[in-house]
Amino acid sequence: MQSEHDVRILVFGDSIAYGAWDTEGGWVDRLKRDAHRQTVATGGKPKLQVVNLGVGGNSSTKILKRLKAEIEARKSASWPLVFVFAFGTNDQRVTDGQIEVAYEQFEANVRDIIKLAKGYTSRIIFVGPPPLAKHTVTLKDQEYVDQRLRDYEDAMQRIVQEEGLPFVRTRPAFEQEGTENLFAHDGLHPNDRGHYIIYDQVAPWLEEMVTTSMPVNDEGRFQVGVGAVLERPDGKVLMIKRVGSAVGGGVWEFPIGRLKQFEPIEDGLRREVHEETGISNLELVMPLTTFTFMRGGETAENELKGITFWCRTKDAEPRTSEEHDGWQWVTADEAIDLTTHQGIKDDLKTFKEFRERLQKT
Repeated sequence: MQSEHDVRILVFGDSIAYGAWDTEGGWVDRLKRDAHRQTVATGGKPKLQVVNLGVGGNSSTKILKRLKAEIEARKSASWPLVFVFAFGTNDQRVTDGQIEVAYEQFEANVRDIIKLAKGYTSRIIFVGPPPLAKHTVTLKDQEYVDQRLRDYEDAMQRIVQEEGLPFVRTRPAFEQEGTENLFAHDGLHPNDRGHYIIYDQVAPWLEEMVTTSMPVNDEGRFQVGVGAVLERPDGKVLMIKRVGSAVGGGVWEFPIGRLKQFEPIEDGLRREVHEETGISNLELVMPLTTFTFMRGGETAENELKGITFWCRTKDAEPRTSEEHDGWQWVTADEAIDLTTHQGIKDDLKTFKEFRERLQKT
């Protein structure tokens, strides 16, 4: 985990966030070790803290109840904050026929947690709970049902993404590896390997947040994005599909990303295209559109301005990346129909119009 500024990361959650039953301390403690390694390696310039505020048995209601006091006790002008929220497993459990937190109340709690957290920072990540080891798990006369947990997680993801925040879904990684070897004796808490999987899913998102979302002044500061409508010789364009656990999971788009500090625009565009597709043979034809949007609350650090370029390539076989798990070459009309993102649709329509004009001249 790399950062150029001091950062204090507060992780709120339940016993899984606390670390039960990982003999190495849990996924949050693994992040803490990364933070300590960086701090020691740089001589404390910068310092990076991870504070584990996971409490066994906590639900969204209990986290909301203690959230403000926990933040107030740890906020400091010299320590910019990042929040990580990981809960849901206890919300859906049933005790004596009574569900811990009703579905509608859970939705309201998620919204209230986001609202309160945004009063302190816009740098917020939500982590979805892992699945259960079995369809139904009973622990201390409390019943946990995996399908119900999935429903609660889906609701949390929908609300979080509506608020423009990243949601890290850990379930797919568990299901891909096979849940039978990823849980402790109780079938509820991950074992060492399960905690490592959560850590491995969360760490890249957290690293991106602490490196690209540093505090900024409100005047004249913003992020810059670049996108590439990538055309091959037969006129088809490349569309890539975001993985389900990523922000905007399942959406078809063209290669797009953010520039690094001091990086020239063309260099950043070539880097993003190569990182997301493996394509390095790139010809820039012309800029197509500009765009502006907020990656969360209306603060300077969340404002992103960008340029979409028309590019050409002779490379026909792209590869997938950590952020994308599918690709296809399609006509411009097919690409417009394929994506559900309105901004991507608009850029593709502009590309089609420009190309038609040039073909007529």
